[in-house]
Amino acid sequence: MRNAIISAGLLCFGASCSGDTMDLTGDDEIHEYDTTAQVDVEPLVIGDTGDDIVAAHAFFMRYGYFENAALSAEYPDWIAIAGKPPADDSVFGAELERALLSFQSSYGLPVTGTLDAQTQELISKPRCGVPDSNLRSDLPGNGGNSLPLTTNEAVIDKWAPQIAPQFSIPFRSVHAVTYSVGTIPAGFINGTTGTTWVRATLEAALSTAFNRWRIRGTTVLSDLTFTKVASGASIPITFVSFPAGSTALAQADGSSLKFNVAFAFEETSTSGGFDLETVAAHEMGHSLGFGHSSVVNTAAAEAVMGAVTNVGEKNSALTPDDLQILAVSPYTNWAGVTGSIAEATDIGSSVVGGVEDTWMLGTGTNSEGFKIFRWNDLIGWQQFTGGGVRIDVRGDRPWVITNAGLAKRLDAGNNWVNQGDCNFKDIGASASVVWAVGGTPLGGDYPVYRYNGATGTACVVNGSGSWLSTGGFGKYIDVAPDGSPWVVQSDGSIYHLEGVTGAVPTGTTWTFYSGLAKDIAVGSDTFGNVGSVWITGNPGQSQAIYQLNIQPGVDFDGNGNNSGSSDSLPRNQWFAPANGGLATFITVGRDALPWVVTNNGSAYRRR
Repeated sequence: MRNAIISAGLLCFGASCSGDTMDLTGDDEIHEYDTTAQVDVEPLVIGDTGDDIVAAHAFFMRYGYFENAALSAEYPDWIAIAGKPPADDSVFGAELERALLSFQSSYGLPVTGTLDAQTQELISKPRCGVPDSNLRSDLPGNGGNSLPLTTNEAVIDKWAPQIAPQFSIPFRSVHAVTYSVGTIPAGFINGTTGTTWVRATLEAALSTAFNRWRIRGTTVLSDLTFTKVASGASIPITFVSFPAGSTALAQADGSSLKFNVAFAFEETSTSGGFDLETVAAHEMGHSLGFGHSSVVNTAAAEAVMGAVTNVGEKNSALTPDDLQILAVSPYTNWAGVTGSIAEATDIGSSVVGGVEDTWMLGTGTNSEGFKIFRWNDLIGWQQFTGGGVRIDVRGDRPWVITNAGLAKRLDAGNNWVNQGDCNFKDIGASASVVWAVGGTPLGGDYPVYRYNGATGTACVVNGSGSWLSTGGFGKYIDVAPDGSPWVVQSDGSIYHLEGVTGAVPTGTTWTFYSGLAKDIAVGSDTFGNVGSVWITGNPGQSQAIYQLNIQPGVDFDGNGNNSGSSDSLPRNQWFAPANGGLATFITVGRDALPWVVTNNGSAYRRR
């Protein structure tokens, strides 16, 4: 028998833990995994036995990996990830290996299928008590239309919902959440002051936490509203004593939110307790019907809906991963733009200083293509001179491809300047760089070029610019915030050029992404260097709209990449938003939310 150490400090919040857990109230201390002391512990493998195997089985039973009648009763939409539990929970068998493979893949760990030190560290950390789950594809707005695009089938679908909200109807344009704040007992201590929470301070913290799901800075992100009422609330908030020995910080079930008075919640994040805003924002996410994100990063970057939390951690601000769940949820919807342009053929958008700048082609033609329009929130569409067949925006300046294959940009004097003639077919831009596809086709695809100012030799036009070939081919193109291009080929295949830097402007490697697309767009809200990537599906997918969610690889061996044997590899899924609709062309504007052009030429933006 081989044994490794699993910390006894298993915390949960979001729902009461089932099974026996250490009582962390009173004199017991919170134990966290000591990576320095345990990194050399030999992993436990199939055939091993002992108390640590029993503890691992209990963890995976409690958090949704094995079939569990208690969880099924509490969360009707929950589906066990790894199937039936083992007959003997003291023996490491195929059942535990299956759960470990799923857990490791979903949480960015090396996928070893063994109970290794890194896995032990993560399962020992405080986390939410709402279980992880497989995805119910028949529920609206939960990503149920996500494409099965990972080669590893043993993964948790991102954001699988466990709670059906009581206060919202899917596909409504407005979602009004009301909440009430019950009596604050003397035993509910503000850990920052050491005294009972003052109602005004508590309510202000709750309001701030809840409105994270609606407002980012001064930008309204969703149709959600949160209103405090005296009675009749859709979510009553109470402060109660949980069952003796419970380690749950709070519990949300879609119709109520309860805080455990045994814990001191703090106004500010310190090393000694749990931040009230962080817990409240997470629990409201569950009340909205959101399940867990599987993003596990540093405390500063971890998603609000991440299952794991830490003492002293404050992450109540939405991360890009949280923004993505909001972007595909029923709480954002498509709004038709007043004065939509007939026969619209392409659209491009950028964000400068928080201001969205959107351009579109349509409503008749001229000698260079379709007419060019710019959107202004106050006056609608304004027509500009010139014409084109494809458009994108760098900063507040559009670039177009004309029907003669020229690449032109609009200068500060509103004059169109010819920047290249490579028989261009599409163009993509970020704040720093412009890429295009054009030249001599290979099948239905064209070489990929990067605009490089006045240097280089490829496709020089009038001595004013040059385009450097990168070796890739595509039909449609867009550019990530780091300056790297994404392309869609004529067969719908999707590729991203890695390794683009100032020193290596043409990149190093084209990486294939599963899925099929017609058009692709990349926004400025980043997950790593990738940005927020959206596609319109190819005709075989009825031109549905999808958003890419990436779980990045982890460089566990510290060699600067995630290709080592001990590292975890990235994985990705495409999620169709609720109220998804169909579109032909797409761009991404403010807050990683897209604009689209439909096949009848109408323009819509998601808000």
